[in-house]
Amino acid sequence: MGLRVTNEYASSALADIAHAEPFEPRYEPRSDELRNLYREEGQAKRRMDARPGLWIAVAIYLLFSATDLLLIPDVALYTITARFAVGVTALSILEAQLRQGVGTEWIDVTCAGAIIFGYVGWLCPAVMGADKESVSYYMVFGTIFMMSANLFFTFKFSLSIVTSAIILVILYVVNYFVPSTLMYKMVFGAFYISCFTFTSYVNWKLNEERYNVFLNALEAKIQ
Repeated sequence: MGLRVTNEYASSALADIAHAEPFEPRYEPRSDELRNLYREEGQAKRRMDARPGLWIAVAIYLLFSATDLLLIPDVALYTITARFAVGVTALSILEAQLRQGVGTEWIDVTCAGAIIFGYVGWLCPAVMGADKESVSYYMVFGTIFMMSANLFFTFKFSLSIVTSAIILVILYVVNYFVPSTLMYKMVFGAFYISCFTFTSYVNWKLNEERYNVFLNALEAKIQ
């Protein structure tokens, strides 16, 4: 009697399985597909962040005009003019690119170029100031441009490194030619290298974290 009940139960279970929907294996994208998906998502986010990011950066850049008036008043007119020229040009190019729907890579290049020319455009008239000591210390603010490339904008890691490396080279060239003591050159030279290394490392870790967040979100969506 017990055997008969067991057989009937097994038959019923098999019948339920037979009528159940067929098993569909979960699709998991390959590594190349993951990279493409991450690249597409990253481009969409960078494109969305480009306009507010550059507008905020230009606004802060122009606010430093007040510092020009305090530290290098004899050439402040030229540095402030350079600030407005670079800022307005960068924003005009970006807005034109967004209206025309150009590729995200070109938008990134515009923002990176704004960082580089923003520093060079200010630096050229600034180094002509009569108070060389003020100029030499004021140049330290160039590291802000390096930080912007690595931490403020969400560039691709390679573009961030290239942009911040260009700023680093400019800082070193000016540090060499601006009249100052050997101790000053050594201390600030070490500071520039440390700033470049630290911000690049943080940028790399942030990129890793963004990729992990992307993978977790994709896994949750698949499940």
